[in-house]
Amino acid sequence: MANEPNRTALAVVRAILDAAHPLDLTIQGTRVRCEVGGLPADPWPGPMRGVSEDADGPWPAAVRVGCTWEGGSCSFRVTPFDAYHGWPDGEVAIAAISDRPQQLVFLSLGRLLEDPEAPEVPVEANASLAKRRVTFSKEDQRTLNDAIAEILASSGLPMVSRARLRTFSVEAATGAVLPSPSVAFRNLVHLALIKLDFIDQPGTAERGKLVSLPKLGGGSAPLATGTAVEEEEDDGDERADGTRRYWAGGFLWDGDSQLERFKANNEWQSGWTEDQHESVAARSTWKRLRKVRVGDWLAIKGYGGTNDLVVHYVGEVVAIDLANRTLKLRPIPDAPHYHGQAPTGAGAGAWRDTLVPVTRPDAIELVFGVKADAAPAESATVPLDLPKNLILYGPPGTGKTWQLQTQLMPKFPAADAVTFHQAYSYEDFIEGIRPRLEEGGTSSLAYQLEDGLFKRACSAALRTAGYDGSIAQFCGLTKAERAAILLGAKPHGVFIDEINRGNVARVFGELITLIEDDKRLGAENEIIVTLPYSRTRFGVPSNLYVIGTMNTADRSVEALDSALRRRFEFQEMAPSVDALDFVIANGIDLPRLLTTINQRLERLRDRDHCIGHAYFMCLRDDPSLERLKRVFQASVIPLLREYFFGDWGKIGLVLGSEFIRKRQLSKKELADFVHEDRDALEDRAVYDLVPTAELTHLSFRRIYEQVDEKA
Repeated sequence: MANEPNRTALAVVRAILDAAHPLDLTIQGTRVRCEVGGLPADPWPGPMRGVSEDADGPWPAAVRVGCTWEGGSCSFRVTPFDAYHGWPDGEVAIAAISDRPQQLVFLSLGRLLEDPEAPEVPVEANASLAKRRVTFSKEDQRTLNDAIAEILASSGLPMVSRARLRTFSVEAATGAVLPSPSVAFRNLVHLALIKLDFIDQPGTAERGKLVSLPKLGGGSAPLATGTAVEEEEDDGDERADGTRRYWAGGFLWDGDSQLERFKANNEWQSGWTEDQHESVAARSTWKRLRKVRVGDWLAIKGYGGTNDLVVHYVGEVVAIDLANRTLKLRPIPDAPHYHGQAPTGAGAGAWRDTLVPVTRPDAIELVFGVKADAAPAESATVPLDLPKNLILYGPPGTGKTWQLQTQLMPKFPAADAVTFHQAYSYEDFIEGIRPRLEEGGTSSLAYQLEDGLFKRACSAALRTAGYDGSIAQFCGLTKAERAAILLGAKPHGVFIDEINRGNVARVFGELITLIEDDKRLGAENEIIVTLPYSRTRFGVPSNLYVIGTMNTADRSVEALDSALRRRFEFQEMAPSVDALDFVIANGIDLPRLLTTINQRLERLRDRDHCIGHAYFMCLRDDPSLERLKRVFQASVIPLLREYFFGDWGKIGLVLGSEFIRKRQLSKKELADFVHEDRDALEDRAVYDLVPTAELTHLSFRRIYEQVDEKA
């Protein structure tokens, strides 16, 4: 294949033409029906590098695409092409050509496939729609270019830049068309339709109008498709009535995905810095970013390919940091993660934009699952049926973090979160002095006082209650004033995952007393202290909730400082076989399997070292034996190794001989050396883990039942 790229190109063209099929497309809000018909094959075009009629068969037959829409019709053909017709070194191409004839799309493939080392070759088309034979002023040309860029961006075609789009890719090793020949054909037709209406404006009146541009010679007519992107639509007023707005944000920065970071950090960030004034997309994004308000909803979306819109995350904006171009989000647990055809038309959203306002009611309901006129959630104004200080505890995999993120965090309009670790200190949590390099490029250090996570959360809780001053200033008010401000205040949460991994008593310091319900600011027995570093007055607002999780496999509840235990309520999260309410392959009874394993673990270790049901929840979507094997290989067995410190014999007592095999050893394996414990060491058992590939459904069933080979 490395020496015959044209042969691969010919196979690619055949695959795309063979995949030709009727299509329904949306062009600028207009539905277009595209029918496909075969055409007689042309003769072989002449000598071509690396291919011939004798070796490669007849020249592929073109297809005709006939398109109709309300008020018009057009047709063109998608055809194989010899890029250097009649030349011995000609290369195979594919083209879309209108009946007049005019070249709409031309993709030369042969030379693209010459690099045998490239695993995947992108095939890009020229997406420029500039009109030949027409002269514009610079201002009109900029307006035209912006309008064209908007039309292309809203098309859903996979744009690489303002002037190019990726129609498909070719897997160099196999010649496979990616993502599929059908998608490649659809993209070619879509681009050809758009370009057809821009090639020759007088002709659009004859064919019927899909999209329209102005007659820009005099510059008097407005663009029918809108002016430049940043003026494409009115994003609305500043919502004096307090109603919620809806936005959708992308996650690609110059082709690099930020999706996992956004989801992990519950945030969305623009990749455009404010000083990128030359970019229309940057100006548009910044204009919209400044209009986002706390309480708005944002969907993190992917868009492109076959016009699919994929929503990966929906959250409520709880904080806005314009300096870092960042929106902090609270996940909406019940929001749909839409995957399908993107809404089109006015108000639906220009989905390829970096930050999209979604204003049309049906689009809002489709993407966000709510009615458009819904006001910001008011659930936070209702007193929460939760203790002020709560720790969810249990063995690994029982859903503690899931409960925190999906059931508890959504109850709060805003929240702060940090996972504790062994080095976490009072200075990280409350306040401390931190070294900083002085400005100006010098290497000398300066020291400054910084607030820690919990102190910042206390300040945020006061802001949630409507007080804008500092904690020290709040402590300077009268007790009655403090109580009045905090009476009925919306709650603010601070969430601490893996709370037991830190030295909790040392980290909390004087907060051990201050977090008690009746010692909070605004409570009957409120306590105000002076912090040791800043020497400022400090207390814990009564509307602050402290909620943590604790993995009992790392440390038992009893090992926590007794003073802390007295001040927190503990809610056990035990393994739940009831959650495993689905059937998996080959009659394996998953609830019985997990119950048996945990009964053995309680006997060999204790209740804190069981295995949670969450490790097996992935089997709901893929209930196969192979997936169960991967769960054991990646999660269950490593956890058991940790529980028993690598003692494979005890792991065998949990899983049985199907998983752990005793190795037969010879006493001659030890060196000829006198040792007082030689006899005991020679008799010591050695065990091997049975390879995952050797496990069968019977291996798993024998964990909890006696079953023979015939079962």
